[in-house]
Amino acid sequence: MSAAAEADAKLQSLRQADQVELGRWIASGAGATGDSRPEPSAATLSAERDLALAAVDADAARSALPALNDAWHAATERVRATDARRDEAVFAAAAAIARERAVELSRRVLAVLAVEAELTSVADELYSIGRRGLCAKMGNLRGIFE
Repeated sequence: MSAAAEADAKLQSLRQADQVELGRWIASGAGATGDSRPEPSAATLSAERDLALAAVDADAARSALPALNDAWHAATERVRATDARRDEAVFAAAAAIARERAVELSRRVLAVLAVEAELTSVADELYSIGRRGLCAKMGNLRGIFE
């Protein structure tokens, strides 16, 4: 299509040159001196043929555009669908990893809570013993936790 536009621009330029030549002929008496009317130049005639061929090619290119446009749209849709599937796969993988790590974290938290419960029970018992004055009878427990 750009070839047709270029051929058209070239033809317009050549036609202007031919019109200048025709204007000179008219200004000189329009054949009164026996000169025949100037014909379009060989370059102009060649450019007209080139433009005709380029116009046919441009029409053929325009007729191919809808099919190419449809193919382009189909390709972009496939890219969008593939991108969506990739996002879904990444999300599923991230969710599975998060689930596994959450189960491990929960197991560890429960283990810490169990130890805390044991220590709390021991501390409560020691406090109870201390309140009853049994510490003096049992001796100094200070070294147990050091």
